[in-house]
Amino acid sequence: MASPTPCLWAQMLRLSFLSGVALCALLARDATAQPLPAPAANWTGAYAGGVLGVGVASNRWTDENTGFTSYFGASQSRTISATGPLFGAFAGHNWQVSPNLVVGVEGDLTVTTGSGGSRSQINGDNLFVTRPGVVGSIRARAGLPIDRLLLYVTGGIGIGQVNTSAINQAALGSPTLWAINQTRVGWTAGGGVEYLVSRYWSFRFEALYTDLGSARLTSLPGAITPTKFMRVRSSHTQVRTGFAYRF
Repeated sequence: MASPTPCLWAQMLRLSFLSGVALCALLARDATAQPLPAPAANWTGAYAGGVLGVGVASNRWTDENTGFTSYFGASQSRTISATGPLFGAFAGHNWQVSPNLVVGVEGDLTVTTGSGGSRSQINGDNLFVTRPGVVGSIRARAGLPIDRLLLYVTGGIGIGQVNTSAINQAALGSPTLWAINQTRVGWTAGGGVEYLVSRYWSFRFEALYTDLGSARLTSLPGAITPTKFMRVRSSHTQVRTGFAYRF
């Protein structure tokens, strides 16, 4: 059998080379036709923003006096609440420690407006009033990231104003029977959902409950004889939406 001529070898080599070039070009075209996957969202970084929503300040009055009819009729307690719009600001920092865990720390300060009141059932003359005010917190956060979405829980120290009183409107001068107007420290907890709109902006929806503890109130001098006592437990609930700028 005759061996291929040098000319035939050259033609075969040229054909192999052109086939390789065509295959490489085809693979390159297919690779560029497929878009690269978008990088996963990264939640690490500092941020600051504002919130708007609704706040409910609640004060549960409990009659601790014995030997006479309760100021609340058949019940020993009554909750006096005030609901109003709230606004405020917050700032914090996140660390994405793994693909399935984001932790962080956050502080916020909000103001709720509005007032609420309820008359006692014993005679209809005593007016119990609650007014909301400033509430803030320093909290830890932990969440489950699902790409741009973050589902999180939060909790920490809550600080807020307690402003509630009872007034006898039937007496001369409408004297105040009991009153508390102070800033108290308690605890806060809640949760929410946050969404990364872009590299720099996120929006959130969340709810927070703040427990500000209880206080035993003594009737003010000259208001009631003999002296009588009430215990007031205070809390604040917020449902709010917000936006944040990520640095």
